[in-house]
Amino acid sequence: MKTILCLGYQLYYIKLANISSEYKSLKLSLALWYLLVELTQISEKDRSTLLKGNYRWCYRANTSFKTRTFDATFFRQLKETAWLPDYQGNFCRPSECFILTSDNKNLLGDSVTYLHPDFNISQ
Repeated sequence: MKTILCLGYQLYYIKLANISSEYKSLKLSLALWYLLVELTQISEKDRSTLLKGNYRWCYRANTSFKTRTFDATFFRQLKETAWLPDYQGNFCRPSECFILTSDNKNLLGDSVTYLHPDFNISQ
């Protein structure tokens, strides 16, 4: 868990949204991918602690607290930044990239972008 936390904070300081395209590489994306795969191995509570934040407040003394949950900055950057390479090596946001399966190919054809084949989704 400490390793994941350290790497998570390093991602925050890298500021994914500001990485210029000349520094983006398949190896960097794969390293980030495998870090995220490791996140799936920890408990939901620990994962939520790492990827989410909570904001608590109350309007007056002696009243109940209100709580709102929000995405951590680096988690939001992961969702908003083009860091996943497609088959042609172009980078796209996670929401723009599909896994190449026979079902997806039959349904979507070549109208969408497919994730680079080096990314193992079977884990």
